Amino acid sequence: MYLGALGISYLGKIQFFAEQLILAKVLIMGSKFVLNYFTKRWVFEK
Repeated sequence: MYLGALGISYLGKIQFFAEQLILAKVLIMGSKFVLNYFTKRWVFEK
């Protein structure tokens, strides 16, 4: 959860993402999903 909040705050400082905040949120949610998927796969299928 903190990773998402930090990502949104850092992306919010960039001019493009400050104007398109929903795009920044989607990008952060997608990256968290990918990270979560691969870490669970690495831990439980190892």
